[in-house]
Amino acid sequence: MKPTEAQPSRRREMRFSGHPISPGIGIGPVYEASEPVLNIQHKKIAAADIAAETARLEDAISLSRKQLIKLKTKLASLPEQSQTEIDPLIDAYLHMLGNSRLIRGARLRVSDTLLAPEAAVMDEAEAQAEAILALTGSDKVGRQRRAEEVREIARRILRNLTRLPFRNFTELKPGTILAAESLRPADAALIQPTNFAGIITAEGGADGHTAVMLRALGLPAVLGATGVLEAARPGMLAIIDGEAGEIILNPTARSLAAAQARLAERARNLRTLARLQKAPAETTDHVAVELQANLELPFEIPMIAESGAHGIGLLRSEFIFMNREALPDEDTQTQIYRDIIEAMGGDPVTIRVLDWGSDKEVEALAEYTPDTAEANPALGLRGIRLLLRHPDLFETQLAAILRASAAGPVRIMLPMVGFRAEIIAAWEIYDRVWRRLKRRNVRMAETRPPLGIMIETPAAA
Repeated sequence: MKPTEAQPSRRREMRFSGHPISPGIGIGPVYEASEPVLNIQHKKIAAADIAAETARLEDAISLSRKQLIKLKTKLASLPEQSQTEIDPLIDAYLHMLGNSRLIRGARLRVSDTLLAPEAAVMDEAEAQAEAILALTGSDKVGRQRRAEEVREIARRILRNLTRLPFRNFTELKPGTILAAESLRPADAALIQPTNFAGIITAEGGADGHTAVMLRALGLPAVLGATGVLEAARPGMLAIIDGEAGEIILNPTARSLAAAQARLAERARNLRTLARLQKAPAETTDHVAVELQANLELPFEIPMIAESGAHGIGLLRSEFIFMNREALPDEDTQTQIYRDIIEAMGGDPVTIRVLDWGSDKEVEALAEYTPDTAEANPALGLRGIRLLLRHPDLFETQLAAILRASAAGPVRIMLPMVGFRAEIIAAWEIYDRVWRRLKRRNVRMAETRPPLGIMIETPAAA
């Protein structure tokens, strides 16, 4: 059903709360965008049908790849932050649609256990997702995210196998508040920010790709609002407060007037902040203050310029190693660092080398972390101690940073340093890598980038 014009009525006002995702006030009629529910049954196939059923599976995989490649071409219409968030995710999906464990496992379930492709894909994806969630450590959010990525690519294959349609937003009226049971990153990539007043979901939280993308889109968004879908009716007027995580259905005239006043106030504040962004960072007695940004993921780069910061004071390099089955090689790391440095346009970039430990799980780094649980992972084998234990890992990253330093000013930061001996050992490795690249006439910065430490342990302080 298409949304209709809605005004505050005499029906009872209803309030709901959820996770605040993206700040802002949205006012408009609610429309729920649903999609047909997958209903997969465990069917067996005859041995004589293995080839035909395998071919059907391969067709669904191929179609899934084509859909994702087409989706990548649509990213140009999204804000740059959203493009940067979804593009690596689509690449990860495309990788999983290659000769990954998910695909290999699904094929084996068809050929060896005579499961129909639908059941084979569902069972294999669920087995892998459960294995990821069963891992131990403090990075629970990361495990949940990786498990959901496996399930998401399986859902795409299953929809293509069953020919069930995907979610479609094209018929929604501009100014709608979009409501859904849940939104996946591929759904968020189809959202045109100018077409919607806000986003509401009954499931989801503040972590994950979807939340990051919605923040980048700049739309007021509240996720995980239990009960809102059951109460909403198509075209019902709603107010969404993406900062407080509150939703009002069927608002009274008083609530509507208050929301409109907050909306106007927010617009004034944004105009004021836009003017302040261009003002110099200095104290009232005109002492200049160096203002730099922390960067955890590349999609945040455009936000640095918007904030008025000049340079990156801390680039956390861990994202380069995540969502990978194998370590990124020197060339891959070099390109990533170079892209970030070039994007900063001559402003300095401080890169913290890998800070990883046994409390986090990434497949590419599994062989470098302890097999047994540590009493206190923060004080265990992590940061500089891990890198000195595995100098090949350290040298590859240092070489990549040095090669990228040709693109602009760079500084290198060592994490979790506790003793002077660790600094000396790290410097010796750094010096060795610098000299090796110099002998090979590799293009780098003219002078060796500074090497420093992060003061974050009692021993270092």
